[in-house]
Amino acid sequence: MAGNIRTRLERLEARTPAPASPPECSRRVRAFLDRLAAWRRAGSPETKEGRELQALSEAFRKRQAELTGEGTSYEHL
Repeated sequence: MAGNIRTRLERLEARTPAPASPPECSRRVRAFLDRLAAWRRAGSPETKEGRELQALSEAFRKRQAELTGEGTSYEHL
């Protein structure tokens, strides 16, 4: 029975592609982080873009907490 499970697991692993981050996604995240850093350097002005960046920053923090099951390590952002 163990051999059957092992064979089935090997077949599943062969079918499952390795996770990859699309280049476009990486580019968008870098662009966001650049904008966020510039916004923070400017003293976090209360503008439409500032509110958008704050919302995106909070979304990143929430997602990180969901993925890790704990608090976020992005306190410096």
